[in-house]
Amino acid sequence: SGQVLDSATGRPFGVPVRVGELLAEHVDLAGPVTRRELRAWMMAARCPPDQARIPQWLADFPTLAASRPRMVDLLAQVPSVQLDLATLLSLRPALKPRYYSISSSPLLAPDSCSLTVGAHRFRCGDGTEHEGLCSTYLAGRAEGTTLRVVVKDTGSAFHLPEDPSAPLILVGP
Repeated sequence: SGQVLDSATGRPFGVPVRVGELLAEHVDLAGPVTRRELRAWMMAARCPPDQARIPQWLADFPTLAASRPRMVDLLAQVPSVQLDLATLLSLRPALKPRYYSISSSPLLAPDSCSLTVGAHRFRCGDGTEHEGLCSTYLAGRAEGTTLRVVVKDTGSAFHLPEDPSAPLILVGP
């Protein structure tokens, strides 16, 4: 898309971007909640039950963090907390890239590549089921769907041997 990403935040810089795209593609909304966020929520809470609940979470933060609650799950429990976009962006980290290995051969398909991805599904400590952000997105795409991706050489030391007749043992998940 030709977007310029700020090297410090990983977010679009100096170009117009829709709020939905910004939140969906550049902000980690599913990552674990931090103490810093909870303190900001405490300041933004508008009703007494919510104002009382957040300090309880902070007081026992190690137990809360162990269940890895997502921001949206906790915010649903304190509906009077209203965060403006600037505050949300200052609190949440940039969405980290997901790296996948190409599983096709350029000798067989020189103009395309394929990935082999296992959809990540997991249960949080409170019993709620969640899905991996990128893996389940990819798993739900129809074959032949065009995706915007970045191909990056990770500098891996893994390479096939020069001799194509050399025996190989490859192990994967």
